Amino acid sequence: MKKLSLFILSLLCLSFYSCDWFKTGGGEGTDSIDSTRTPDTFNIIPVDLPKFQEVTGTVGDGTSMNYIELITEKGDTLSLRTSGAHFIGDLYATQKVSVFYNTIDDEDVASVIVNLTQMQSKWAQVNRQGQELGMWLTPDGKVLTDSTAVGYTQWEIRDGSFLLSYPVETQNRELGTVLKSDTFTITALDNEQLKIASGNIGYSFKREL
Repeated sequence: MKKLSLFILSLLCLSFYSCDWFKTGGGEGTDSIDSTRTPDTFNIIPVDLPKFQEVTGTVGDGTSMNYIELITEKGDTLSLRTSGAHFIGDLYATQKVSVFYNTIDDEDVASVIVNLTQMQSKWAQVNRQGQELGMWLTPDGKVLTDSTAVGYTQWEIRDGSFLLSYPVETQNRELGTVLKSDTFTITALDNEQLKIASGNIGYSFKREL
């Protein structure tokens, strides 16, 4: 009962990080959804549970309604319970996902599942000035763009959140250029759209085929 209470309590934990959106394009005017509303969906990461782990792999054919069969990048096959898990994107066999899970009562239980295959696409957004801002999230973690308004160069999923990173010149000659990251919550992801948020400001993208 104590473990169950801790698990439920941890599901309520959520953190946001404030950020500027497109680094060289100016933060205001780029959001194309209601920037005054609080996002309806949040990443729920039980960060305080013991044995918390994250793993990347491919969804196997043995995936069912309550369990995901995951073939990890190391070649191991895991079976994780998904009842109560937070899904970011769809769940299809052969697609690549990031899974965050905990071992509870000797059973591996998934907390968050992010579909990386659906993230890896070219996304387009129209800002308030009518300019289309495009960014391509490549499978190797790079951000490519056809717009000078987008300052991000790399992306990743970390602890269920969407990180976009950009280079910053330092005054330290040994360090040179370093990467700084902005953290977003993914509020919607499917084959047609990607919606992300920072605090109560949301950004909406459509998939370019």
